[in-house]
Amino acid sequence: MSDDRKPAPRPGRPPESDQRAVREALLDAACRLFSRHGYSAVSLRSLAGEAGVTPAMVHYYFGDKHGLYMAILEATVGEALADLEAADTDFSGGDALGAFMDRYIGMLATNPWLAPLIYREVLLAEGKLPAEFLERFPTRIRRLLRGALEVAVQRGEIRRDLDLDLLLISLIGSCVFPFLARPMIEQGLGLPVDEAFAERWRQHARRLFLEGARP
Repeated sequence: MSDDRKPAPRPGRPPESDQRAVREALLDAACRLFSRHGYSAVSLRSLAGEAGVTPAMVHYYFGDKHGLYMAILEATVGEALADLEAADTDFSGGDALGAFMDRYIGMLATNPWLAPLIYREVLLAEGKLPAEFLERFPTRIRRLLRGALEVAVQRGEIRRDLDLDLLLISLIGSCVFPFLARPMIEQGLGLPVDEAFAERWRQHARRLFLEGARP
């Protein structure tokens, strides 16, 4: 008579699929809790509880809470910037600016927790990490956009009488504002900030900015 019983699993690291599931659960939990309560108010225990794992898993996959925080930013802002830098290293004028707006608005629409998190941690300076965030991401954004603006001016795609520093701020603001002001837009104006709205805003912001700055 054959024995169909499966051998007991060996102790050690969990299967790769389980590792991915735990890591993704922690990232999702961090997105929700950090954007809702702020970095300082969220404990390892609450992160683990939200993800349905033990606090030791945070240490195993990310080192500590700081590592988890930076991981969610790298997985969104960092990857978006890396794609733009790789695709447009020559800063091709208006095309680069439009590509940035498309990608930035798409990133904020896909990750609705991101704009509130940045607002809470960086703009309100509630967290302990704004300096590291500012060093890692806005510097890259400025380098990318400032180069694109300068090339666009040289090509005659943007008026020479515009202040490029303020134009850069206007570009970023036009992308991010609806996602920062989501409650006001949805409750006050009755416009759901959903996928369809994000696509309307992407087309509107791109046209308004690029055509408004044109000579």
